[in-house]
Amino acid sequence: MIMLTRSITALYIDDTSVRILVSSRKQVSKCIYLELEPGLVRGSVVIREQEVADKIKQLLKMENVKPGKVVLGLSGLHCLTRPILFPQLPKAMIAEAVMREAKRVLPVPLEQLYLSWQVVPAPRGKTQVFVVGVPCRTLDSLMRTVRLAGLKPAAMGLKPLV
Repeated sequence: MIMLTRSITALYIDDTSVRILVSSRKQVSKCIYLELEPGLVRGSVVIREQEVADKIKQLLKMENVKPGKVVLGLSGLHCLTRPILFPQLPKAMIAEAVMREAKRVLPVPLEQLYLSWQVVPAPRGKTQVFVVGVPCRTLDSLMRTVRLAGLKPAAMGLKPLV
């Protein structure tokens, strides 16, 4: 978890806009919104990465924002989430069990997703994990775009989950 003692810049890009929120010591210091032209981002995938990166750089410069830690928001619209309940499993077996079950229950081949999971509280005698699958195309285009903008993400969260 990122401590909120220093300046943090949150960046969210969707099909129609770029949103930047700057906070320091648990207080919002800037909230910036820039509308994007149609076609730059489609279905949460940044199509014209360099153009979007240039707009982010211009926006940061125009608003005099020097981003420290950058937290990326990612649209959850095309992401897959599933709670999965197993019988009690030893820790050493959980990763393999999650991969097998995700392959079985997710409607997209695992090769097209970045998969993340975390053990969450479960009824006695059970192991429960919460699985998130992010489309590779979506995340790859976002990461290339923010790097082209000169930003170094420190963390990421799905918009509906943060």
